[in-house]
Amino acid sequence: MALMLDERGLLPPGVHDATLDEIEAAFGNGERRAALMRNLREYVELVRQFLPAVAVIVDGSFVMAAVEQPGDLDVILELPPGWDERSTLRTEQYGLVDEFNARQEFQVAVISAVVGTDSHAGWIDWFCLVRGRWIERFGWFAGIKKGIVRVTP
Repeated sequence: MALMLDERGLLPPGVHDATLDEIEAAFGNGERRAALMRNLREYVELVRQFLPAVAVIVDGSFVMAAVEQPGDLDVILELPPGWDERSTLRTEQYGLVDEFNARQEFQVAVISAVVGTDSHAGWIDWFCLVRGRWIERFGWFAGIKKGIVRVTP
């Protein structure tokens, strides 16, 4: 199902499920967005390969069609309940959850959170709020919320 944006180019508040093709149709237009979309596809493919129990949520200005030139991709990695953050990750897994590596290799700012925890709920709520710079830039009211997108197969 296509992602439905409002007149401001925002998704309704909440987490929306969509395929990469649906995300690209809604947010992949323009040279900068197309480049970020290629990075997102590569990143998601590797997450699916090396961390198959982990879901990817795309958030930030990339999922705001009104922002013509998003700087990067903001991502929440949804870790399954019981995930042991102290466990040893293989190199290829660590590179996907490590913020420095993900930013360098894929232009992805990554946050990891275990589903069902207060941290997870907090990150979802935080990323659904439109940041002050966009409110000011577009003349929107303070406290406006937007949707974010969980990548589905």
